[in-house]
Amino acid sequence: DHGFQGGTHMIYVVSGMFRSGTSLVMRGLKAGGMEVVHSLERDSLNEKNTDIRSRPNPDGLYEDSDEARRLPGWPRQHDGKAVKVIVGWPMAVHEYRVAVIYRNPVEIVESYERAFKTFWDKQTRDAWIAQYPYVIAEHNRHLHNRRDVHSVTVLHFDQFLDDHVDAFKSLQWPIDAKKAASAIDTEMVPQ
Repeated sequence: DHGFQGGTHMIYVVSGMFRSGTSLVMRGLKAGGMEVVHSLERDSLNEKNTDIRSRPNPDGLYEDSDEARRLPGWPRQHDGKAVKVIVGWPMAVHEYRVAVIYRNPVEIVESYERAFKTFWDKQTRDAWIAQYPYVIAEHNRHLHNRRDVHSVTVLHFDQFLDDHVDAFKSLQWPIDAKKAASAIDTEMVPQ
C-alpha cells in the first residue's frame, strides 16, 4: 500500500466478464456504504434488450455511460467510488484496488443465453468457454503488473452466494460488509 486511505485518491474497481456477478457485487458495495457509479443510460440497454419478466439485472447494470468511458483519463473522475470495469475496458493511470469476479464460464454462457434469448453455435460457445480462463489470467497478470493497482482480489462468484459477509470482508474495502451482504438476494443472482 502507498499510504492512500479510504476513498482518498483511490478507485475501487469491480471487474469481470459479462454475466459474472459484477452488478451483484456493485449493488452490495452500494448497500455497504460505498458510492458507486451507476449510469441510467447503460440501464436503458437492460430494459431495451430484455423482457421485464426475465430482466437479468433488475437493479441495473452499474456501469458508467458510454460517453463517460470514452473521456480521456476514464475512470479518474470517479475518485473514491466503486466502478465496474468489464474485462478489456481500459483504465487510466490512477490508484486502484480491484476485485476480479470469476465465474464458471459454462455458467456465464448459459446465463447470457437465458437472459438475452441469444444462443451461440456450438463452435463459438466451446471456443469462448475454453478461452475464458486464459483471458481472465491475462487480465489478472496485467492488473498485477500495474504499479497503480494496490491490490487485486480474485473472488469466485460462488463465494458471494455461499458466504456474502466473508466475501465482502475479504476485499478489505471501506464498507460495512454486513450491510453489503444484506443486498445479496440469491433469488436475483444472474442464473
